[in-house]
Amino acid sequence: CVGSSSVDCQNGSSAFFNFTNTGNVAENWSINLNATPPTGVTMKCGTTSDPAGATTISTSVVQVNTSITTGTYEELWCWADFVGVYGGTTEPRLLTHNATQGS
Repeated sequence: CVGSSSVDCQNGSSAFFNFTNTGNVAENWSINLNATPPTGVTMKCGTTSDPAGATTISTSVVQVNTSITTGTYEELWCWADFVGVYGGTTEPRLLTHNATQGS
């Protein structure tokens, strides 16, 4: 979606993730990467479309939200900063998310 105007891309009103609780108990939502980001790459995510308040994402689990009630949703915007990373470099990482029963 880089440079795209597609409706499938993240923008100020459409988040990267939309986590909807379709179950019957409140849920906690957490995310993390499966491996350390390459040198020069910093990934961050936040619950608003403002990257200034986003949290850096690494292999440590980050709690996105707690107690997402049944039938509601939480949005998550994500960004990556690239400093001194050469074009054509590929080092794939998986962003995983997990839900556990909330309170």
